[in-house]
Amino acid sequence: MLLLLVPVLYYACNLKTSSTDEWSIKKVLKLLMTSKIIYSLYSLRTQTKYSSQKNELEYVTKLQGMNSDLSQKHLVYYLESPDYHVRSSALLAMNNLELEEKSKLAVYKATKSPLHVGLSVSSMILAKNNFTKALPLFRQRLTSTNIESICNSMIALVIMKDNEGYRKIIKIFKESGDPLIVTYGARSIAIMKDINSLECLLNKLTHFVDLENINVVNEIVLTVSRIISCNEAFYKFIRVNRYDKNKGLANIIDSIDKNKILGLSDKPETILKYYYYSKDNVENKNILINFIKEAIKLNINTGQTFKILLDYLNKTEHNYICSNLLICIFIKLFCKTEPNENEINNKESLIWELYFKSFLNWLIISF
Repeated sequence: MLLLLVPVLYYACNLKTSSTDEWSIKKVLKLLMTSKIIYSLYSLRTQTKYSSQKNELEYVTKLQGMNSDLSQKHLVYYLESPDYHVRSSALLAMNNLELEEKSKLAVYKATKSPLHVGLSVSSMILAKNNFTKALPLFRQRLTSTNIESICNSMIALVIMKDNEGYRKIIKIFKESGDPLIVTYGARSIAIMKDINSLECLLNKLTHFVDLENINVVNEIVLTVSRIISCNEAFYKFIRVNRYDKNKGLANIIDSIDKNKILGLSDKPETILKYYYYSKDNVENKNILINFIKEAIKLNINTGQTFKILLDYLNKTEHNYICSNLLICIFIKLFCKTEPNENEINNKESLIWELYFKSFLNWLIISF
């Protein structure tokens, strides 16, 4: 195994650069954990400035798969190319990197340029790297006439948890009827997990149910599921149900929590089956809605979520209440809850801790 490290050390030692910090031991050692060690180092070593358009595109494409901080100086160089494909490929390669300040400034400069390419990618790069100097630009673009610019700025602002920008996003979401803006507005609310926006989400949902725009309806309901903490189970249902309705129903029934159905007038699975296999039957839909209302009233003191949902079901005509929303609320009321995010993070931390301990043990044994 140690013999495999010889070429790596050779290329690492022979890389020529004007800055020793750029090729620090820490950065080089990161490459030892990847599956393309030798290839990545070789690619960087063989690249030269002022090459042909074809060669630059070939080199920058290799850097996309490298995913190493060592490539940043090269990517900044390719970001200044006059060729659209070279510039956009450089942005894609930067997307998963933790950028240095010089790299962030280069992406920001590209984002502001009138000839800018890859608007969505560059916005996400700056947001993920928390480049706060870009906040005024993103806020300003919320008033743009370019819908794509508005949408990308929405996501960038909520990733950076900008409260000023988020208030503007909610206002735009409430007032807009554009399907794309509403879709990205819903995604922004989902990222923020803002329970205070649940009511405006439901109101917007009614509008698009009336328009029969299924894509926007699904996006809003998915956002609702995330805010009320049943996203994983609901998303799984949507995916399974699309290909096998019987299995989709079975997944919900199998996840019903017996501790959540105490004091009800009927079994939740019985009511759901009646509705599920006859969704066009108005009477069965009314039965399900009234059953859900009954269950919500039993949980009304457990939080703001159920109060908002009950108000919505009471004031909305039943023919405008989305079927998937009813399934979503059903899952929240009667099915097993999702694991706590802190528990998931703790498990992931434990896995990585065990992994690195195993790796260190391997190094000790090898040497």
